[in-house]
This record gives sequence, C-alpha cells and structure tokens, in this order.
Amino acid sequence: MEEQKSTSKLRLLLLLFITCLTLSITVLVGSAGHLIYWVLFESFGRNDRRIKRKLVLTKDAQDDEYYAVIIGAGFSGIGIGIKLHEAGMNKYVILERLSYIGGTWYANQYPGCACDIPSNLYSFSFEPNPQWSYFYGQQQEIAEYLEYCADKYDLRRHIEFNTTVIRCDWLQERRIWRVTARLKNDQEKQFFCRVLISGNGPLSNGAYPTNISGIDKFQGRMCHTAEWDKSINFINKRVAVVGTGSSGVQVMPELHKMNVSKLYVFQRTPAWVIPRIDRSVHAWEKRLFTMFPIIQKFIRGTIYWMYESTALSFTYRLPIRHICQELINYNLMRQVKDKELRKKLTPSFDFGCKRVLVSNDWYPTLQKPNVSLVTSRIRYVTSSSIVTQDGNEYPVDIIVWSTGFQVHKIPFEIFGSNGVALSELWAETIQVRSPNISSNARWAQNGTTVAGSHEHGDASNQLNSPWGVFVDDDQTMVITDMWNHRIIQWKMGDTNGQVVAGGHGSGKQLDQLNRPFDVLIDKKTDSLVICDRDNRRVVRWSRLNVTTQGEILLDNIRCWGLAMDDHRYLYVSDDEKHEVRRYHMEDKNGILVAGGNGNGASLNQLNSPTYIFVDRQQTIYVSDNENHRVIKWEEGATEGTVVAGGQGEGAALTQLYYPQGLFVDTLGTLYVVDRKNNRVMRWSKEAKQGTIIVGGNGYGKASNQLNGPMDLSFDHYGNLYVVDTLNDRIQRFSIE
Repeated sequence: MEEQKSTSKLRLLLLLFITCLTLSITVLVGSAGHLIYWVLFESFGRNDRRIKRKLVLTKDAQDDEYYAVIIGAGFSGIGIGIKLHEAGMNKYVILERLSYIGGTWYANQYPGCACDIPSNLYSFSFEPNPQWSYFYGQQQEIAEYLEYCADKYDLRRHIEFNTTVIRCDWLQERRIWRVTARLKNDQEKQFFCRVLISGNGPLSNGAYPTNISGIDKFQGRMCHTAEWDKSINFINKRVAVVGTGSSGVQVMPELHKMNVSKLYVFQRTPAWVIPRIDRSVHAWEKRLFTMFPIIQKFIRGTIYWMYESTALSFTYRLPIRHICQELINYNLMRQVKDKELRKKLTPSFDFGCKRVLVSNDWYPTLQKPNVSLVTSRIRYVTSSSIVTQDGNEYPVDIIVWSTGFQVHKIPFEIFGSNGVALSELWAETIQVRSPNISSNARWAQNGTTVAGSHEHGDASNQLNSPWGVFVDDDQTMVITDMWNHRIIQWKMGDTNGQVVAGGHGSGKQLDQLNRPFDVLIDKKTDSLVICDRDNRRVVRWSRLNVTTQGEILLDNIRCWGLAMDDHRYLYVSDDEKHEVRRYHMEDKNGILVAGGNGNGASLNQLNSPTYIFVDRQQTIYVSDNENHRVIKWEEGATEGTVVAGGQGEGAALTQLYYPQGLFVDTLGTLYVVDRKNNRVMRWSKEAKQGTIIVGGNGYGKASNQLNGPMDLSFDHYGNLYVVDTLNDRIQRFSIE
C-alpha cells in the first residue's frame, strides 16, 4: 500500500513537472513572438503614427447623423468609445439601457460574483490597473474599473443612459442605420449612424427554464442570479439553487454562509472544476506596478500565454490536455472522499469540452451536512416545493435560478437589406450541424450507455428497439423508441427519459404514433419532425409548450429517414417507392431528388433507401440499404455516385452489409452504421475502403460491442452516439 502511494506521488510530481515545462515553453515562445511583432510593427514610433490617424465624417453627412452608434456601455462599448476618441472621432453615441456603466459587471450583483480570469488579463491592455485588490477581480471592483476608464477618457458625455434599443433598420436609400430606442419615460427616440456596433454582451439577461411547469405557481421568494433581489432574507430558510454553471458555483457557497437551514443544489450536468489560485494583492506590489508598468505588462503576457497553451491543447488535442485532466481528477478525489458524490460530480465529457469552472469552496460546501446535491432532472414546481423526475419532492422557501443567460437571443430586432430580419436569417442557417472532426480522430472503443439499458421495457429508464437518434446542441438526445411507439427525450447524465411525443400505444390518433423510425429537430419552430412509419405519415410536434398531439405534415408515404437542409427543406426517404423527395414545409407533393426509377442497382436507382444526410450544398447521401452501399446525389443530378460499399454484402473493409444511419462532416468524411457487421465505419472522401471506428467485435452486450445498430449522431464536440437497437440502449463513444 505504501509503495502504491509512493508511486502515485511520483507520477503526480511527474505530471506537474511536464505541465510546468509545457507552460514555460509556451510563455517563452509566445513572448518571443510578441517581441518580433513589436520590432516589425510598433518600434520606432510606427504604432504612434497609426494611432494618430483620424476618422472624419463624409461631407454628405447630415446634422442628426452619427458616425457610429454603440449599443452597450460594458467592456466592448467603453473600449470602442476610447478607440474612437483616440482616432479623433467625437460624433458617436453609446446607448445604455441601465443607469450605470458596467454592462455585465453592473447587471450581475449576486453574492460571490467575480471573474474567473486573472485581473491583470481581464482589463484593457492600453489601460492597466495597478490597484487591483485581488488576483481575480470581483464584481464591484471590475465595475469601478470601467467607471474609471469612462471618466479618464471623458466618455460620459457620449453615453445615453436608460436608453433601450428596440430595433435597428438599414435605410438603403441613405445608406445609414436607423436605431430606435425606448427612453426611461417610455418615449421613443431615433438615432442615425453610418456604423452600427453591437456591444451588448449576452451575459446580462437571465434565462429561465422553459421546460419546467409550475414556476409561476411557486409562493415563496424567487430570483435569478442575473436579477439579484437584495431584499431576500436567507437566514434559516430552505433554499434551492438550480444550475451549477459559473454563477451557480460562485453563489452557492456564499448562500451557505448566510446560515440557511437547508440548501438543495440541482445539477443537470457536472463540470470540471479547477482550484482558484486567488489572493489579495499586497500594497508593495501595487506600488511596484505603478512605478514600473513594464512588470505588470510582463505578468499579463505570461498569464495570457499560459491560458493560450491550455486553449491550444483543447483545439488540437495535445497531450497536455490529458495531463491537465488527470491533475484535476486528482484534485476531485482529494477533496471529495465520498465515492457516490464524486461520481455525481465527475463529468462524462473530456476536460475542455465545456467551460471549465474555477472555485476553491464548491467541493467543500457540497459536503456540508445541510447541503444536498440533486442530480435527477426537475419535473415541475409546486407552490412550496420542487419535484424531480424520480418522484422525490423537495420543500423549499426560496429558489435561486442560476440557469444561464439568453445568449442565443438577440434582445432587439435588426433588419438589413430588403428588410430581412437577422434573427430569421440566422434561424435558417443552423439546421445542418457538422462538427469539425479531425481526419485522424479516434474514439474510445468502450462505449458508455447514456440512455436505456440491456433490457427492453416501457419504463422511463428503458427503451424497446430504439431506431433513430438526434443529438441537440446541449447533448440532449431525442430518440425514436420504436416498439414503445413514442419519442423520448434524454438529458445527458439523467437515468430516466421524458416522453415528448406519443407514448399512448400504437394507433392513428394525433396523440399516437405507430413504430416511429426517425426524428429531427426543426430549430426555427422548435418542434420535432417525426417519421411515423406504420401510419404512413410525417408529423410535427411542438416543443414550445406541453403538447399533447401532433399535426400531419405528409401522409400516404412509407417514410424511413428524414433530413433538413439550411433552407428548411425537408427530405424524406421512401423505401417502398425507392426514392428520396424534397418538400417545402407547406408542400405535400415535393420533388424527386434521388432514385425514383424503381428498385435496382443502377446509378439512377435505389433499393430500399433508409437513412439520409444532406450537406450545406444540398448534396444528398443515401444509405442504399439492399444495395449495400452509400450513394451520393448532387443537387439536380439524374444519377448518383457510390461513395462507400457497392461491392456486395460482406465484412471486408471495402464492403457494407445493410448500411443504416449516416453522417458527413465538414471534410466530406462519411460515417455510416454497418448494421449486420455490428460496427460503425469511416470512409474518407474518395476512399476505396473504410476503417472501423467502433464495434466490429461481433454482436453482444459488452461495452465494445454492438448488436444490430441502426442510427448514429454526433454532438458538436465530436462524441459519437450509436443506437444499439437490439441491446435497447444508446451508446456514447467519447472522442479522444
């Protein structure tokens, strides 16, 4: 035992040495790069000459016209204002909806609010602050720093406070922007400008859960971390903190210090947490930074390149990433002794796949006797409690929502050329999701069951011949549970799923499904599009509300696979007519885009097409099931091109045996489920044979085996999800 401990310590020291060595090399190389850049571009007064260049308004500018309108008086708005001031441009205005400068750092005032980036880096490079009180800046001090910058550069005269932008219109005839804002007295005012700069940060508007019912019925006190209510008294109260992101990790330990009687922490997904190496800055250090600014600048550069080396390890999957993960795992094991709690706090994804949290008191506070970590998903809220999916009820007096921000929502409408709304344009370009997967990427050979189990059934933790899967941006899985005649939604880390369509037995009623085969999410309408196979129809179920039935989009079609392109055209494969058709959402007939010449093996024919994939060029990839091949049809083509298989059924690397679910990444690499060979294969562009990436070890229930797999999907990190149909489970294979 002592020998094992000694070996473990030696290994830990070795990992620390390699980490420090890597960081040191990165700092040296980065500093050398900075020096070269300075010699080439900034030495001998060249930077000063560039700064002295002035901006002027053109002669045709009207009196009511600004050069620029800047939305938001946070870091972005203040920084841009300073640079416009330096460039000699004074005809600009900053529109701020609040009554103070600071943006995010004024809006967020919850206890413990602080930055997770060191102060010397989280500041303007041209305006270092030698008076930081802590190594990591706290909310109030960061807000005061921004106030100081605004006053030093005389920006207040350019700021319109209590002015909320509600829409921006591009006036083509004048070639300027018209910005409409609502003032404090509810009057509207218009601003005109040549340049519109959106500096409104996304981390100030709190996002409340939309899939939890009963929030409005809660009779206790409630607030969001982004809208902190300072009047709430937490002493001797039962408090629930919902969410364990950056805000939740900061606010929860502070709430515990307020002598609460019970603290429930509701966690959806655990995150990697690293120690916060924080301390107060000594007075002599402040004097040193004031007298010798170059020292503070050097420290800033060192911190920057240390962080940059970590970021590069995530992007290029360098070995240092795995070393960092081992060190962080060690920290978790050292601080959390309870194995069950440690399991709940261990993420299922690799270090760096999501935001890394920084805290010293998160783990210790979770182990306090009056603190409970709840990992079952919230089902609904009553007048005095929270009920989770596993049926447990937690009585609470106060709910603190730490559920993030409305980062995907533009808080005002922007209309560009021809009156096109930016929100609509963006909504039409997010359907085809292709993660950037390296050409030599590898996946863990042992999969993890993330939905279902080895046994089939109709309970909420079981599946019965799952057929298709769609993985959403937050790793939520939407699964066609075929023999249960339902669509079930499964959050990552949950032990139970939630029925979101069907589930009332097989039938033709609008609240029923009959052997659903495939499903996708229509982002624009936030709805599910489902291949309701044995009802010979395609149906849509809204996700916005608690929907009890669907609506028919297409009928009299023997559908199998579904796909949707960037323009929201729906593609449906019909294995009875051996064809693929493309439909506008209001069109019932569609146009033929692949096959349609009877079943056969010619290049203009298909034989029982199943799953399909459409890329950004509207090229269609079809699993031509009984021809044991994947065939690609360019837009407008009358025949396809075989891109995988086509050598008859078999197990050779040049063959496929009843191919099913497929996916094509941004490099044109094809990933396909080889059903009868119980494997998933990768075929590089124009390759003559494929490679096995998971499975291929015979059929079975082991973690490295598959049994009759049907479909696959990737999340945006590149992790692979396989529908292991005959094992009644979804397997996740982590990318390495």
